[in-house]
Amino acid sequence: MTVFQPVRLEDREVITSYHRRQRMEGSDGVFGNSYMWRNAYQIRWAIIEDTLCMIANRGEREFFLPPIGATSKEQFQKALTFLNEYSLNSGAVPEYRGITTGAKELIEQVMPEAFLWEEDRDNFDYTYLTENLVTLSGRAYHGKKNHVNQFRKLYPDYEYIPITPAVTSEAIDYALAWCRQRGCDSDASLALERDAIIDCLENFESLGFKGAIIKVEGRVQALTYGEMLNSDTAIIHVEKANGEVKGIYSAINQEFAMHAWGDTDFLNREEDMGEPGLRKAKESYKPVKMIEKFVALGR
Repeated sequence: MTVFQPVRLEDREVITSYHRRQRMEGSDGVFGNSYMWRNAYQIRWAIIEDTLCMIANRGEREFFLPPIGATSKEQFQKALTFLNEYSLNSGAVPEYRGITTGAKELIEQVMPEAFLWEEDRDNFDYTYLTENLVTLSGRAYHGKKNHVNQFRKLYPDYEYIPITPAVTSEAIDYALAWCRQRGCDSDASLALERDAIIDCLENFESLGFKGAIIKVEGRVQALTYGEMLNSDTAIIHVEKANGEVKGIYSAINQEFAMHAWGDTDFLNREEDMGEPGLRKAKESYKPVKMIEKFVALGR
């Protein structure tokens, strides 16, 4: 019997070896996200038909990501069949999330009419040209450039510092302060996010992440980190800042794109989760493309 196992740090190479077999476009399933949210969503994995399969829990309902790394349609179909039967044997309707357009097309080819489909707009990923986020050129970015310039004028002695073991403790302290400021002691979801961020910071080098902090007047006021998603795209997992420091969000966005990801073509800044303020902010940076995602429910 196949047993899904928890995501562990030592599983990174095995899991990413399946990612390398195909071009990862969406944020779902990438190792950094799977590790970061493994406890919050009870993320587990197994190799079925030489294909990476992942299961997670959303409330009381389990769901799968589409199989990753299949080398043929037949292999993909066999893995999908196994997952469907796994759900049915447990008395549940098969449910898949994080399905990109390419995965949707493949599922429909190997299992036509097997699923009901729903567009999952709240989980579309925003993808930007790295060059645009670095240069902030043109009328579309005029306001963003003004925010960055205002930040640099108000805080000329700010420090942009890449995350290394030398500053890990300061980054963790800022994550704790950020969470306290937002009342995470009484908000379970924020507390889970805090714990996930700290876990990643404590295992930063092993995860292969890049990150940075910004200090203003000697105190950390912004934190960000991410990793490579595919050969030409980086993905930003976390961006936190003190909104009371004028322009700092625009500054950390530009600085991180410039210093950490200048050799990439694209930056995936993940989804907006349906939050109006976050959606407005992500749309304001003019994504070059949206990574559409769908939910599939077995008929």
